[in-house]
Amino acid sequence: MVVNIGVDTETGGLDPDLHSILEIALTCVIDGESFEYSSRIAENGMCVQPQALKINGLKPLSGDWDGASPAKVTHDIGVFFDVVQERCGSDIRCVFQNPSFDTGFIKRLYRKADDGTSPPKWLGGYHSIDTYTAGVMAEEFGLIAKSGRLDTLIESVGLSVDSYDRHTALGDARATLDVFERLCALAISV
Repeated sequence: MVVNIGVDTETGGLDPDLHSILEIALTCVIDGESFEYSSRIAENGMCVQPQALKINGLKPLSGDWDGASPAKVTHDIGVFFDVVQERCGSDIRCVFQNPSFDTGFIKRLYRKADDGTSPPKWLGGYHSIDTYTAGVMAEEFGLIAKSGRLDTLIESVGLSVDSYDRHTALGDARATLDVFERLCALAISV
């Protein structure tokens, strides 16, 4: 059985070499049971552009940025993947709206953890699928009216944008997974 895991990050800007990752979320459904992981992240020397916070709406919970350390988050991500793999084997795909963007920040997170661990193999490379490209293909084949940004895809597959807590990592991970599964269902129905 293949398990698709929706993955999303919220960040402090567009450059993973400079800006901080603020949130990460992973979500999947195995045999009708939801598995989710989400965390805010606090690293030393946070680099956050004010414009990024206008988009994602994130704010420090106190005077400083609150969240788990990169080492704690990377450990928890490893536990999440261990649980999923134990339940379904190694047939795991990660689904992103923009994998090159998110994986750049995920790699930054692992560098900041500074504990010698690497991202699980499913977080990037050939184990990743992006809903943007899947949406473009669905539009080309006439399966949906319009592709593009995540909000557009949500509506194009018959879901409601209001059902998701958009611009949070968990809300966008859920939306990305739901969009991908709807696109797969549309492709199979043809």
